[in-house]
Amino acid sequence: MALLRAVLVVVLCVQLTAASGKCKVSKVRAVCESRCEKDGRPVDRTSVPPPGTLMPPAGIYQGVDEGVSPASPPVDNPTPADASETRVTNLLELESETSAPVLTAEDVEGHISPIPILAWTDVSTASFGCVDGRTAEPTLGTWGGDIGEFITALNVYEQMASIRLSQLDVTNIFRKYLETSSRKKFTTCMSSLSIRQMFGSVEDLEDAIRNPAEEKQAALWLKIADPNFIGNDHLKLMLEKPSDYAVRKELVQHVIHSFYDILWNQYDPLREKLNIQLLNGDHEERGIVSITVPDFCIKQARLAPLIAPRSQSSSLAIANPDAVQVLRRDFSLFFSRGTLPVVRADEMTKRLNILAAGQGGLSKKVLYEHLPVYNARISE
Repeated sequence: MALLRAVLVVVLCVQLTAASGKCKVSKVRAVCESRCEKDGRPVDRTSVPPPGTLMPPAGIYQGVDEGVSPASPPVDNPTPADASETRVTNLLELESETSAPVLTAEDVEGHISPIPILAWTDVSTASFGCVDGRTAEPTLGTWGGDIGEFITALNVYEQMASIRLSQLDVTNIFRKYLETSSRKKFTTCMSSLSIRQMFGSVEDLEDAIRNPAEEKQAALWLKIADPNFIGNDHLKLMLEKPSDYAVRKELVQHVIHSFYDILWNQYDPLREKLNIQLLNGDHEERGIVSITVPDFCIKQARLAPLIAPRSQSSSLAIANPDAVQVLRRDFSLFFSRGTLPVVRADEMTKRLNILAAGQGGLSKKVLYEHLPVYNARISE
């Protein structure tokens, strides 16, 4: 009887916490993991995990033209971080890096605090923006946003099912996901510079990309998946170095085109679910921060904190690695039930985590190669 009462108390606490929209935490502890002020350790140059850990056993792709395991990058050029011509935004070249003081743990904690008044969101319905310090909107972050995670999920699905998805296949799968998902929005990010490159000088950037003139859409459709115009840095790197990211270039383009085909159709009811996170100005990030919270918050209360990457005094590239696990499990469940052929959800989640972590690591090295990396643990 006492055990039953204890269980009921725990369940009630979970319900009350979720209902209040907050997780019971009071402090944050930031720890520098690499490129710290006094850290002389060499930077890890490891690329995406070996293809064998990402794809089915050898031989399963016989007769398949594309989607095969890419060759390992040459030893003398293991990552795009080693190729200067592929650097999207090397923050070493920005003047802000030479003038800004070195980021400290206290700076990180101050950026996130005060903890008791943090806003929290339901991770089962939340959308993920990009790991980018140019937005002042409180958000959850992952590499490439929702669209980056969806591309990686489709990539893993192709590998597991041993198929090559066409543009029509991707569009049908994407539409079905949007129709069945409990998530309110599906997000990609786009820099203000890329929008101006396509549309010229416009006052309302969001309206320009969401509602282009019909006669211009054919030309824009070609540009929108071109690395020279795409405003999502993670996706740009996928398109420029698909073998390093262990992804099929055409698959990335298919997803981008599916997104904008829906967005630019004024009569498509699904367009309201599509969200573009606008990234204004230059990169002025002082560090990369992974936000983690107690397991209770994510797994029981289903809550994660919303933190603004840019404040009046600082800019951080913020990722939520524990919260995005929920999104990846949702993708895996979708591909285990809503597609043909189906795949095993547990196996897909494992593969998705491995590949996404490797891809994110590559983008982190290219985009923020010389910035300190912190883990900020929020706790009771």
